[in-house]
Amino acid sequence: MTESISQIAWLKERQKGIGGSDVAAILGMSPWRTPYQVWEEKTTPIDETAEEDDDRPALYWGRVLEAPIRQAYADKTGRTVTKPAEAFVSSKYPFMRANLDGIADDGRVVEFKTSSKSDGWGEPGTDEIPDYYMTQVQHYLAVTGVKTADVAVLIGGNDFRIYTIEADEELQALLIERESEFWALVESRTPPDLTSTKDAARRYRVATAKKAVEATAGDVVDAWTKLCAIKEQKGLLDAKEKTYQLRIMEFMQDAVSLKRDGKTIASWSAPSTRKTINSKKLKEEFLDVYKACTTESAPSRAFRIYPAKD
Repeated sequence: MTESISQIAWLKERQKGIGGSDVAAILGMSPWRTPYQVWEEKTTPIDETAEEDDDRPALYWGRVLEAPIRQAYADKTGRTVTKPAEAFVSSKYPFMRANLDGIADDGRVVEFKTSSKSDGWGEPGTDEIPDYYMTQVQHYLAVTGVKTADVAVLIGGNDFRIYTIEADEELQALLIERESEFWALVESRTPPDLTSTKDAARRYRVATAKKAVEATAGDVVDAWTKLCAIKEQKGLLDAKEKTYQLRIMEFMQDAVSLKRDGKTIASWSAPSTRKTINSKKLKEEFLDVYKACTTESAPSRAFRIYPAKD
């Protein structure tokens, strides 16, 4: 998101098509989002009364660190990078869009990233970047028609690397196919298959009071039976865990660490306190402040399983 556009406007713009950061999620490769979550973001009306949330850590640090990473890239390569004023739109597939971090003076696409860990990042100068970023870059190359992209990343706050990615027509063809299928679901308001319990909680967040359904499907009964067995096993393991933990704690007493051959094998931290807000007292004595600082969370449902009784 650029500083010249509000979060609401940015969200509305994202609903017009598929962006590079959506692709890995659509393919089921994102560690952060699912296909259903992307579909919901594209099809749910934007709440224009919601407060803007620009202080989320990932967004905040992305904004703060982009400028120094951009400068480091220019220093290392001697290239000048310009931020496009608008997103690119594919002429053949208008739902495919590319909001680029920059374009170098030699025409290549440039993306700036931050990462807390080096997992998935290969040797600098290669094209070995995490798959979820590779799909983003290939999407951008497909939309723009550019053949080369650089990814500049700051890992762990002090490890700056540059990777060069060449256009992969075979991969781009696959992305276009999968993105076309997904966009058809968006246009028809047909949700994709759910892939996580969080998806189910989002999809069916509203419950119908007193409604019950009979477990007639064989696979549902099988899932219930296996889930009951797993929960029973977890209960037994939890009980054993607490027993063993108690034995160690009794042995440690007031010690803060347990060692074996000079190496710490367990720790029991010193007592600490934390400050909390007495919401009841705040509401009674400062009602206006309480109302101003209180937000209502999205509705949620609690899932419970009831094993058969002998």
